[in-house]
Amino acid sequence: MRAGFLARLFAASALLALAPAGLGATSYSIATFADDSVVNGNCTLREAIRAANGNLAVDTCAAGGATDTITLPTGTYPFSGEEMLFGSGALTIQSQTLNPFDVSIDLSNVGRFLTLQGPGSEIVLGGLEVKSGLVPGVTASGGAILASDVSLTLFNFHFLSNVAEVSGGALFYEASQPGRKLLLRNGAFQSNSVPGSPSGPSGGGAAYITIDGGAQADIRDVAFISNSATSAAFSIQGGALVLSTSGANTAGSCVRCNFQSNSAVSTAPSGFNTVSGGAVYAAAYNGSRLQLIDGRYTGNSATGPAGATKSTTLSGGSSSLATLLLERLFIDFNAGSTDSATFDVGLENFGGGIGFYESQLTFGPASGLRVYSDSVVSLGHLTIADYPSTGGNFTVAGAGVVHLQNSILALNGANLVPGSNLLQTANFVGGDPLFLDEPNGDYHLDGLSPAINAGANGAFTIRLADLDHRSRFVDGLTDIGCYEFDGLFADNFEVGDAGSWSSHVP
Repeated sequence: MRAGFLARLFAASALLALAPAGLGATSYSIATFADDSVVNGNCTLREAIRAANGNLAVDTCAAGGATDTITLPTGTYPFSGEEMLFGSGALTIQSQTLNPFDVSIDLSNVGRFLTLQGPGSEIVLGGLEVKSGLVPGVTASGGAILASDVSLTLFNFHFLSNVAEVSGGALFYEASQPGRKLLLRNGAFQSNSVPGSPSGPSGGGAAYITIDGGAQADIRDVAFISNSATSAAFSIQGGALVLSTSGANTAGSCVRCNFQSNSAVSTAPSGFNTVSGGAVYAAAYNGSRLQLIDGRYTGNSATGPAGATKSTTLSGGSSSLATLLLERLFIDFNAGSTDSATFDVGLENFGGGIGFYESQLTFGPASGLRVYSDSVVSLGHLTIADYPSTGGNFTVAGAGVVHLQNSILALNGANLVPGSNLLQTANFVGGDPLFLDEPNGDYHLDGLSPAINAGANGAFTIRLADLDHRSRFVDGLTDIGCYEFDGLFADNFEVGDAGSWSSHVP
């Protein structure tokens, strides 16, 4: 794994190098792997952090300034016990090569790396691996980093085998003020875990992120691999990630994120202790906006007591005028509970709005997509196939409505449980849509497919491009399902987004 997918993930990492330090700045080049804080004629990583945070000289580390940078040569840095930063300045800790496989901060299972808190703090970590953090206890969160109301940027990172008992196996981030931002760029969370508290619900095996009050969280080009959240007594949310937004002007996103082999497991005896999202739990509240775009979800799982597992892969919700957008998600070959009431994707909408477009949901253990809504949910150009139980189940309450347009629901045990107020436009439900190579997992359309040119051009759910980023209008007519037959790549599709995109590895 380290030499394969993750190595490719950081191949272009040098492009993210930081700008040179300016006035009032102190630079520290660490020349020792020792972890000490006694006066013995050296400047360790720990001492440099304290000097930068307190703006006072520590051993041979000079006093910090308004903007400080700590640079680490290649090697492993033992770090036994966390450092707490409560200052208001800017601090960057980075490796010389900006490659996380060159510099590892080893926490040796005796605590986390950093606790960050303070008005105006701006912390940047780049080109680092942080591993083997451990914070036990019934209120413990953030096995490697615990951050509250600071601006935090992580790039070219690798969090490995960190543990927090309650939430955020590697990272716990919360912010409730405008101007606070969490930026995650080009990194990986691997084999982090939340074993579960005996006193309450838990989740976010890799990361637990909750923002409100106008704060922002933006995750791009990040892999979540083999993370887990478990509990023997309470509910579980998000085997890898919990991402929650609340309040006007608050926004969260996960773009080109890869979720592979994550799990959420509850062994609690009661069916009331639910399991939601073997990979992700995403919730938008109170006028906020949350989006998951260009994601890949494979090999994730969720299991729990009978009737308690709600979603094996992705659980999403919106309420009180908030918006949840899901677009171009590849969801295939996930596992877990085989209960017919367990869906790969479960969406709940209470007075908000949900849009789910251009996505593939295939070959799961039980059922495909469940939607419950008392307001508006819009579904367009979905391909839902090869579920032994139900492809789509739509439950509408009160004045709610679900729009299902230009979508394929085929080759499932039962293709569609419509409920009331399901408005359908140009869908292919039942029969054989003639996929290119369905037995081997290729759900593109064969040239003889009856879904070609059978869509409704006027459907309001139509996007500019399909799941492969290919144009939706090749010959003037749109196809049904998440792939456009013989579509052409839509160049400059995401204007202003410098990130690359691949249909195989986001």
